[in-house]
Amino acid sequence: MIVELMAHTDCRGSDAQNLKLSQARADSCVAYLVREKGVPSARLVPKGYGEKVPLDYVEVSDTGDSLHLKLTCDFITKFQKTDKNKFEKYHQLNRRTECKILSMDYKEPEGEGVKPEEE
Repeated sequence: MIVELMAHTDCRGSDAQNLKLSQARADSCVAYLVREKGVPSARLVPKGYGEKVPLDYVEVSDTGDSLHLKLTCDFITKFQKTDKNKFEKYHQLNRRTECKILSMDYKEPEGEGVKPEEE
């Protein structure tokens, strides 16, 4: 399969800074998977989204009800003065890296597969 690694930031800082930061995070994830786990780089697509894609988050209330939240900057900012813990928690949740399967038909280039051990 071919996978897109989608990195996101919170809404602190400028759009340009956040795009640059999220792209660096996605690139770092790809570098780790290639270097440390041996995943072929052709199977990974790094993409930074900055703050453009806020998390859809489900929070369970004290009464057990599910609250479906879109963690936009406007929504999070409402908690800045009233609930510092939620304010920080929601920012942290938006800083994430997710993956999306782009294709299930990856074909390994000939001669680049696992090499048999030498006898």
